[in-house]
Order: sequence, then structure tokens, then C-alpha cells
Amino acid sequence: MSETSKDTEKHQEDENSKHLMLPRPRIERALRKQFASRRMSSGVAVYTTAALETLFADILAAANKEAAISRKKRITLLTLLKSVRADPNLSKMFQNYSFFQNHRLTYDALELMTKMDRQATLKARAEAKKQKQSIENAPAVDED
Repeated sequence: MSETSKDTEKHQEDENSKHLMLPRPRIERALRKQFASRRMSSGVAVYTTAALETLFADILAAANKEAAISRKKRITLLTLLKSVRADPNLSKMFQNYSFFQNHRLTYDALELMTKMDRQATLKARAEAKKQKQSIENAPAVDED
């Protein structure tokens, strides 16, 4: 590849990543380290950085909306969790993810669920309670 094509490619890459806020070089280094055995275009880092920024913007917008609803001035970890669980797209994306590893957070799980999930959980708990009571009230059987 000639020097002019390398310069043109570098200029084009800089133009693509000009509006990004996250550090594209750091993300590119992490990607190259993770996928060291594969060849990778430098555009992959720009695309990945843009996708991460879009995701972060969506999460922060949902958290800001949740904070405004609860009349809070700050976005706390609990506000962040509530907003992610309340948004249908974000909750689907993070359904198997735990936000609070190695931290103890006390919260009411029912408060973080959607209305349908809350009703289903309460119904399942009531059925389990009835079943447990029926087992406890069942007459004892002699083994003799």
C-alpha cells in the first residue's frame, strides 16, 4: 500500500471517528488484544465505539427519565437499574446480566418488575403458598 493511500485511509478514519466521545484507540487496542489471531480493519473500532456510545446514550436517557419521574436530581445505581428493567428493549438486552456484582444492594424486586411480571410473580407465590399449606395440612400416613 502506498503512502498516499495510507494517509487517505487515516484521514477517512479520523473523519468517521471525529464525533465520538469514547476513546476509539483504547477500544481498538482492546479489540486487537482480544482477537489477536484475526485480521481486523480499523473501521471495526469506529463502529464498535459508535455502537457503545449509542447504547450508553440510551441507558442514560432512560435513567434520566426515571430520575425525573421520581423527582431525583442524581442518577443513582438503583435509578439506573430501575430504568434498564423498565425499558422493554434494554431489559431484553440485559435480562441475564447482574449489575451489582460484589456489592450488596437492598431493593424490592417487585418494584423493579414490569406490571405483567409482577402479577405473574405474585400469582406464582400465592400458588406456592397454597400448595405448601395443603402439604402441611395433609393427614399423616402410617408406615406400619
